[in-house]
Amino acid sequence: MRKVILLLLVGLTTLYGCGGKKKVATTPPWFFEPGRPNFPGSVGFSNPCIKEKQAYNIAKERALQSLCTLLNTNCKNEIKKIKKGKPVYLNNKKVTFQTYKFKDQRFVAGEIYAAFAGLKKPEPPFKYYKDCLNPDIEHCKPAWLCNYEIEGYAGAVGISNINSHFFNEYIYAVKDAVEKLSLMYGINVNGTEIRKSIKTPLGSYKITVKDFSFHGKSYPIHILVRSLFVDKEGRLFIYVIAPEIKKKPYPSVNGKPCWLTNPFCIKNKGYIYVGVAKPNLFGIKAQIKKAIENALIQMAKSNGVRIDTESISVKLNNSRWISAFTRENTREIVKGELIGIYFSPKGTVFAGVAEIKN
Repeated sequence: MRKVILLLLVGLTTLYGCGGKKKVATTPPWFFEPGRPNFPGSVGFSNPCIKEKQAYNIAKERALQSLCTLLNTNCKNEIKKIKKGKPVYLNNKKVTFQTYKFKDQRFVAGEIYAAFAGLKKPEPPFKYYKDCLNPDIEHCKPAWLCNYEIEGYAGAVGISNINSHFFNEYIYAVKDAVEKLSLMYGINVNGTEIRKSIKTPLGSYKITVKDFSFHGKSYPIHILVRSLFVDKEGRLFIYVIAPEIKKKPYPSVNGKPCWLTNPFCIKNKGYIYVGVAKPNLFGIKAQIKKAIENALIQMAKSNGVRIDTESISVKLNNSRWISAFTRENTREIVKGELIGIYFSPKGTVFAGVAEIKN
């Protein structure tokens, strides 16, 4: 079974040109960039079915469902029209569909189907298309690998290793990105809503948030799949953004956050403490929290707090990370603002934290 799985991803890598020697010019850019903040379009995929027409229709239905999620529109009736071969309209505009069959003998069943749905044809500029054809992870190509706020919105990168099914990889990578978003931006996401939202749509997701500190109230936010590629090792990288959360990117150096090398690079934040954590057996959440904890430990030490590492508690409260240090029945607390997270291509996590005085 493992051999079959590997063949699927190798097929994706070679056919899409991401990290492979073979470059296929006909691969549509909308596969690598399925959604844009100001462009009403989305994408869907389907494995082969008994009939090719059925496979295309499933891909179209998923693409249309994602488009409707993006537009906050109920489109059950419109989805039925796809099966009947009738034109589809949303907001009094005809929906444009584009389809493509990725055919390669190394795919499971030899092929996979993709469809785009939008209120107009997918047109340039495609910012990351060329870099997704030939990504360079070590040199931050595409740029979103190192700068998650490059679009001007809160963003994160999800990664999925080889899985038994392409859709499982896609969903796992999106869930990974959403979990990172929740830790990086103070979002407390309802896990049930994640599962419900990403069950069918493959281009945009509507996530219910329990506690969202930027606005002080709970409400749904949209998670948009902005770009993706498959690397040489068969890993799927997906860049997601939350268009409702606008974020001005902090300065960067060679595509990486400036605070990695210069702790004073953000003047209004003071000194930025950097915590580091290697891959964790308990997953990415535990790794991120460990990196933040290490940054808070550095902060506490700089304030003269004597630390017993066995008596540390770290929690997130309204986008503020609070660490309590207990030693000899004395409890001291330090508070930090998470400035950013950097995920190195080798798997190490770096957390930048600024001290909060009050």
